[in-house]
Amino acid sequence: MLRRPNRTARRPVLSRDMDSKQLLAERLAKAEGRVKQAEELVARQIELIERLEDNGLDTTEETGLLRAFQELLVSHVAERDRVREQLTLVSEESH
Repeated sequence: MLRRPNRTARRPVLSRDMDSKQLLAERLAKAEGRVKQAEELVARQIELIERLEDNGLDTTEETGLLRAFQELLVSHVAERDRVREQLTLVSEESH
């Protein structure tokens, strides 16, 4: 009778560490992308507000959106920093 591989068998620690590093590196790349996008949103919103103000127009709604974009940026930066720290810890543990 053919035996199926034991899928619950533990992989070597080195392999798990490499998997963890790879996953964290991918998460970090995505987090950095979200930070960049949020930075661009904030910059564009500031430019829009400046143009509206230059034309004497109300910027109440745009300023509210700017605050929301800035909060989003803070959240993305915090997540990126958490992932970066996790990646550093995993890297240090594997040495």
